[in-house]
Amino acid sequence: MAKNQRVPNRPPGSLPEAETHKALLEAGYKVIAAKGYHSTTIDDVCNAASVSRATFYFYFSNKKQLFMEIMNYTADDFFAESTPPQVPQHVSYYERILAGNLGYFRAWERYAPFLEQMFSLALVDQEVRKVYERNRQRFESRIEKHIASLLGRCAIPKCSPPLLAEIIVNLIETTTLRFFLFGGVVNGRHVSIQEMAEELSAAWCRVVYGQIPPEIQAL
Repeated sequence: MAKNQRVPNRPPGSLPEAETHKALLEAGYKVIAAKGYHSTTIDDVCNAASVSRATFYFYFSNKKQLFMEIMNYTADDFFAESTPPQVPQHVSYYERILAGNLGYFRAWERYAPFLEQMFSLALVDQEVRKVYERNRQRFESRIEKHIASLLGRCAIPKCSPPLLAEIIVNLIETTTLRFFLFGGVVNGRHVSIQEMAEELSAAWCRVVYGQIPPEIQAL
């Protein structure tokens, strides 16, 4: 550790730095998800994490910085959960998309109360919006690269990979947001995550391939 590097003033027996940081993120997530961003105070977070205000300010400048770090934390989980698993070559592309979308829905199910706060704040706060857009771009880039690869092999109709990736992410994001915002009720009927993920994945295949499953095989 560098000579002038600052360290928190922690009492003996307190959590190590990495664990304290994680505890603050988790406490911040739980309190904000329960109370809402604007109703949450730094004292609320400190009490939930069992740390002092001085410790909080060692890790975060303010509540907004905490919120944005939680955004990054949840985005990492989303990215991992929605990554299609390594599967045998005979498994159709539709099934791979479905596996990724189910993972995305599962992550949304865990984080829905916090994500509602995130989308609301991103509409009015430039700093929050930049973090949101940066994390969203990770998903768009991954899809764009795959579309470009398919296009290069003439496996899909001619398209603009960046624009098509944007459209697909819009489709996924809006669908999941409305699904959880309205409790899984669509036109007065309760729809399961499995059913919604299947329809979403089929729509993805129509958009990219101009075909419907199970006609689309592994490519």
